[in-house]
Amino acid sequence: MTRSTPRPNILRIALLVLSILGFGSLPLAAAPHDARGVTLLLQGAGPAVSSKASEETWGEYLPDAGGRLHWTGFAGYLVRQHGWRVGGVVRPRAEQVLAEHLDPMGAVPAGRADVYILASSLPAQEDGFDSRARELASAVAMLRSLTGARQIRLVAYSASGVAARIWMQGGLENQPYPPGSVDRLICVATPHLGVGTLARPAAWFWRRYGPLAPDSDALNRINRHLALPPDVRFIDVVIQSSAAPLVDSGRSYRPYVRLPETQVRGLPPLLRTGHDGVVHVLSAQLHLAPTAARYENETDQPIQVVVCTPPAGPGDDVRDLTLHTLALHDPSVWQTLWAVLNKPAGDEDAAWRERAAATRSEWTRQIVRHLAATAVQRRHPTGRIGATEIVRCEITERGAYGLGCAWQTQCETVVPRLFRDPDSRTCDVTGSLMLDFDRFQRPVALRESAVAVSE
Repeated sequence: MTRSTPRPNILRIALLVLSILGFGSLPLAAAPHDARGVTLLLQGAGPAVSSKASEETWGEYLPDAGGRLHWTGFAGYLVRQHGWRVGGVVRPRAEQVLAEHLDPMGAVPAGRADVYILASSLPAQEDGFDSRARELASAVAMLRSLTGARQIRLVAYSASGVAARIWMQGGLENQPYPPGSVDRLICVATPHLGVGTLARPAAWFWRRYGPLAPDSDALNRINRHLALPPDVRFIDVVIQSSAAPLVDSGRSYRPYVRLPETQVRGLPPLLRTGHDGVVHVLSAQLHLAPTAARYENETDQPIQVVVCTPPAGPGDDVRDLTLHTLALHDPSVWQTLWAVLNKPAGDEDAAWRERAAATRSEWTRQIVRHLAATAVQRRHPTGRIGATEIVRCEITERGAYGLGCAWQTQCETVVPRLFRDPDSRTCDVTGSLMLDFDRFQRPVALRESAVAVSE
C-alpha cells in the first residue's frame, strides 16, 4: 500500500510536540536577562503577502536530513556559531502583541532567549507602514516585559527599517516612542530615501509601496522634520552590486541628501552608484538625510554605515533574482550583522573612534576592490566577477582626514562565449587614489583616481 504524504497541519502539530518535549518550550515568566541583551529581527515588504515571510527572511525551524530539528538562515547562524538561543516567532494580531502570540516552535524560555523574530500580520503586510510600525511598538513593549530586558536591539531588513523609524521618530498617532526602549537600529538594505524606480509603478497595484516613493509624505516627515531619538544608535548595512539589473541614477533621492550636488558627485563610487537590484546605495544611507545631520550634531554620535558586496547570482526561487533578496542568505552578510550587533554602544563608542586609522584602512581596501571590479566589469560587460584579491595597497600619504594609496589587485572573471565553454580570466588591475574622510571616518570624497586593467 502506498503511504500518503502527511498534511502540513499534522506535521506542524508533530513539530510542536517535539519542540515542547525537548527541543524548545513555551515562554515562561520574565527573568533578569544577561548583559547580551535581546534582539528582534524584522522582515521586509515583498510583493506577496505571506505568513511565512519572516521565516523566509531570517530562518525556519525545520528537520534536517537526519530528522533533527534546527534553525536555518541567520537565526541558525546565531545558534550554531555563537550559541544564541531563539525565543520564538512573534505573531501579532490586530496590531497587538501579547505573550501568547509567541509561536513556541524551537523556542527556549523567555529568560534565556537572545533573539526573537517578528512576523508581521497579513493585514499589516497589506496595509503598509503604519500598521507594521504599531505591531513593532507593541512587540518591543511585550518583549521588554516578558524578558526583563531594559532595551531591545532591532535588526530591520529592507522596508521594515522605514516602519521602525516611523514609530521611533514619533510618526504614529497616539503611540509615541518610549525613550530608552531601543538600544540600536541596524538597517539592512533599507530604502531610507525611497525606491525611485520601482515604488511608483508598484504603488499602482499594492498600496503598501506608496510610502516608498521618494516624494511620499511619510519619507518627507522622517527624513526632514521628525527627529531621530538621541538615545538610539543607528547602523546601516548597505548591499552593493553594480552588476545588479536596475536602471536608477539615484537622482530621485537628491531632495533628501543633505550634501551639495558637487559633494555627491565626489563621493567614492562604492557609496554613490550601484544598488542591490532594488535599493540604490544612496537611499540605503540614513546619514545623508537632513534629520541625520541634526542627530549627529546634537549627540556627537555617528550614524554608521557598512557596505557588503556579496556575490550576485539568481537563486532557485523567482523572488531571488536580485541581490536584495539573496543577501540575507549570504554568510558574509551574517558575519557583518554579527559584528555590528556586538559593537559597543553609548559611552564605549570612544573606543570605536580610537580605531580611526584602521577604519580608514578598511574603507580604502573596500573602495579599491570596488574600483577594480568595476573596471573589469566595464572591460567585460557580460562577464561574472569573482574574487578580487588585493596584491598591494601602499599608503603614500596620510593626514587627519585623508590618505593616498597606490594599489594592485587580481580580479577573477568568467566571460560567457557563444557555443563554447565560458572563459575564465584573471585581470591585473592597478591604480592610485586620494580619499577624504569626515570626522566620523566615513569616506566623503574620492579626489583622485587612476585605474588600469591588463590581462
